[in-house]
Amino acid sequence: MNSLVLFFLLAITKHASAFLPLMVQRKMTMNSHDMMSRRRIISYTAFTACVGSIANKNAYAFFESNQVENDLRDLSKYVIRVDKLVDDLKQKNLMGDKEDSDVVFRILKTYLEPMQEKMYQIAPNLKLPDSANQERAITLSLVMKGHLFELREAIKNLKPSEQLAEAEEVQETLDEFLQLAGLKYKVPVPKAPQSATPAEYYGLFGCEAWGQKRAEGSNSCIPIK
Repeated sequence: MNSLVLFFLLAITKHASAFLPLMVQRKMTMNSHDMMSRRRIISYTAFTACVGSIANKNAYAFFESNQVENDLRDLSKYVIRVDKLVDDLKQKNLMGDKEDSDVVFRILKTYLEPMQEKMYQIAPNLKLPDSANQERAITLSLVMKGHLFELREAIKNLKPSEQLAEAEEVQETLDEFLQLAGLKYKVPVPKAPQSATPAEYYGLFGCEAWGQKRAEGSNSCIPIK
């Protein structure tokens, strides 16, 4: 019996020693697969986070650029008003008397002051590649405010020549600002329709809106007979 038990014990030990390396190998293989899976998950997560971050930055830059271009499109619409004001002062359609100066003042309040505020809002968001151009754009938005102050003084003093000089400064400052913005963005420059009548141009500020007409050679309103 002792010999038989010893035989069985030896047989079991022999099979166990043969089976044990297989178990260890399988466990190591499972651990290896588990580690590889974890590494893949970590790598995928890091890759996804990186791609997501880049995508978010690109999306933000795209929408920011679109917003600036929309703002520049709105700003460029003031070109028509400024050009028309300069032309009317040059052609002496606005001759600097009280009534004509009141027209210039209404244009100042309705169009030119909102235009300067728009420039001031847009300037820091341009982020032009050349720092000198970027600083110049910001400076121009402040210079414009100075021109409008001088224009207001010329209106108050009923001086058409000074009104024209300041209107031309406004025109040049706006043009330079849009040219700088055009170095990076698409900036439309609308043109005033050639067929626009004084009534169409001045709208509520025109004599026609009040059932009157413009006096010959002046912006004064007279009754329609």
